[in-house]
Amino acid sequence: MIRLGGLNLGGSPRLLWLIRVVTIATTVAAIAMVYQFDSERERAQSRSEVAERLTAKAILLETTIKRSIQTARSLVAVISTEPDLDQQRFSALGNALLVSIPEIRALGASPSMRVSLLHPLKDNQAALGLKLDSNFSRWPAANKAARTGQVTLDGPMELVQGGRGLIGWLPVAVREGDETRFWGLVSVVIDEQKLYRAAGLLDDGGLQLALRYRQGSDGGSQVIFGEASLFTKDPVLASVSVPDGQIQLAGLPKNGWPGFEDELRDLALSSLLGLTLVILPVMLLTFSMRREWLSRRQLETLFDVAPTGMILAESDSGRIVEVNDRFLRMSGFDMSTLQDMSLEDLVMPDKRAQLTRLRVESRDGTQFGPYESELLTRTGQPLTVSCSGSVLRSTDRQLLMWTLVQDISERKRVENVKAQFVSTVSHELRTPLTSIAGSLGLLCRGAVEPSTDKGRELLSIAMFNSERCTRLVNELLDLDQLTSRTMRLNIRPVSIVELVRDSIQAQELVAAQYGISVNLVGDSADMTLPCDPDRVRQILGNLLSHALNHSVKGQVVEVAVLNLEDKFRIRVQDHGPPLEEDRRARMFDVFADQDVGPKRLKGGTGLGLAVSRQLARLMGGDIHFESDSAQGNRFYLTFPRLDGDTVSSH
Repeated sequence: MIRLGGLNLGGSPRLLWLIRVVTIATTVAAIAMVYQFDSERERAQSRSEVAERLTAKAILLETTIKRSIQTARSLVAVISTEPDLDQQRFSALGNALLVSIPEIRALGASPSMRVSLLHPLKDNQAALGLKLDSNFSRWPAANKAARTGQVTLDGPMELVQGGRGLIGWLPVAVREGDETRFWGLVSVVIDEQKLYRAAGLLDDGGLQLALRYRQGSDGGSQVIFGEASLFTKDPVLASVSVPDGQIQLAGLPKNGWPGFEDELRDLALSSLLGLTLVILPVMLLTFSMRREWLSRRQLETLFDVAPTGMILAESDSGRIVEVNDRFLRMSGFDMSTLQDMSLEDLVMPDKRAQLTRLRVESRDGTQFGPYESELLTRTGQPLTVSCSGSVLRSTDRQLLMWTLVQDISERKRVENVKAQFVSTVSHELRTPLTSIAGSLGLLCRGAVEPSTDKGRELLSIAMFNSERCTRLVNELLDLDQLTSRTMRLNIRPVSIVELVRDSIQAQELVAAQYGISVNLVGDSADMTLPCDPDRVRQILGNLLSHALNHSVKGQVVEVAVLNLEDKFRIRVQDHGPPLEEDRRARMFDVFADQDVGPKRLKGGTGLGLAVSRQLARLMGGDIHFESDSAQGNRFYLTFPRLDGDTVSSH
């Protein structure tokens, strides 16, 4: 703590009154600075939270668009080998491709630049027979795809058949002998509202959102979703790459960023007025007394109230003169130890040269930072900090470095977790997509005939990984809704035993392939319980999948419904080897349960158990896990007994 000391203002009541007034005024100034620092921290934290949620929506948007384009590529591959296919054949292909892809409104084919084939025909017949070169809105993008041989994406636009959507144009080339000729275009119409819903944009979760689409490298940009003014309000931005263009997402909180400018301006003006009224009388005493008194009082007040670590050190030698209590708690040192240390002694060895250069080059009035460094604490562990400050000249003309030290280790940890999450999601999408592309590539290039055993195996691989991508996207959407607390449940009384039987039946085919039995054991008590049956089936499916994944051929997975005194419990038990202690602790973390167990039965996403626990808790229940060598691995899904719950024996 810096003390005034050595300042004799006498015992006059008027002078004592002046001291009290100046103390109040400098306290107001210090509070204003603290308010500014805290407001900036709050704004940075808010931006970080918005960026994390915006990144998740950008991933979903990009995945949904690329999935639609990839579906159309499958149609291109078929047409290149069957250029004379008719509407019946085209509809059969379209019907197979559009399974579980709700955002695609229609698939079309335009030989010789005329829309001749469509699926589905219902609600889309108005587009049949459309000549692309005579349609002003569609011709530029379609013509570019035909000229360049590259995929283009156009829209959103008003559709001939009604509604709005984006249209992807894919060129089709047909080999005739040794030559290749341009056959026409395949188009995929993506419903605008369904695309936004799949990407989670219609469920904003407390954010203002806008999309801006830039077509081509030299094209202009247009706002296709939300308000254009949002891009002028300092939003967080995220980019999505699409064929022949880029979509930029902008987001900020519904109520705008935390603001402090108006409050700070009023507080600063009030403080300035109060200080002016006090300083003028004090200047009548002596100029030197006023200068010494103001500098010492400012330092004392700032050191007392600042929530940030502060260091005062000699600029030429780096010797520490004073630190505040916040810095003592942050570093773990006591003041007597710090007074024998220099600034360089407080940072990690690889950061000392940077600090020495900054100190040597400092001049009176120099401001520096913010810059990141690593503080060496008393325990020897590094602490990531952000440093900023200025160089002041004391009353004895000595240069002093006044440094603000803010602990940003938690912020860095959150940034690393966010980066790891995005990296893991990208990897989990890239892996099955690569497998799909590889399988279909072999079939498209004619390296393997689709009708052979090898061809059917490749198609099975592509279907398997397509389903894996769909599960990952669905579970990401569930996780986003659970995190933002926007998940909606359809609560109604249901029979728990019937739900268990349905879930077991859904897993029987997979279990049979690996020689594992799934049995409902004991005299299981049935009950009528208010819950969302679809979500309970989802939870039980994840628990059974985990149990099968940890079982070997010949073993039995047992499921029991237990009627306890004040609750109902569903137990899912396998007899595989027990899990390690560290894995049990991370069992319900996101991506904690990937690629483990004797086999991968279903190509899990690593999100199932995390989503299941949150769903159970949302319905008033919970899930916990036990594992030992005697009884294997056991999941317990528990719901409290409510007044009116009924029980019967089966």
